[in-house]
Amino acid sequence: MTAPMSKPDSGRIRLSAEEVYAHELFALAAGDKLPRPANWRVSPQAVVTYILGGKAADGSPISAKYIGNRRLIETAVATLATDRALCCWDCRERRSRGYRNIWQRRFRAPRNA
Repeated sequence: MTAPMSKPDSGRIRLSAEEVYAHELFALAAGDKLPRPANWRVSPQAVVTYILGGKAADGSPISAKYIGNRRLIETAVATLATDRALCCWDCRERRSRGYRNIWQRRFRAPRNA
């Protein structure tokens, strides 16, 4: 599904996601009783539901904006809500996969033959 085009006189090419999916955001905010980070209108769980799709508390369907790894989205949202999530993910990657060696292999300058 493509985003609706904006009015010709507005000077914009298309509407923002907040305008296109305003009904979904409203439904999520209205039924969201979970704690919210400072300056957030909905909880991190509601943000994950908004991105991955599902149902709001009132039963309104929420369309998926991203189809992929749920844990990746949860980590990204947690990173926005706190300053720790991405750091912890990065540390685990370094331990389990030898992060330094991967970095050196992928980004070192190619040898001239």
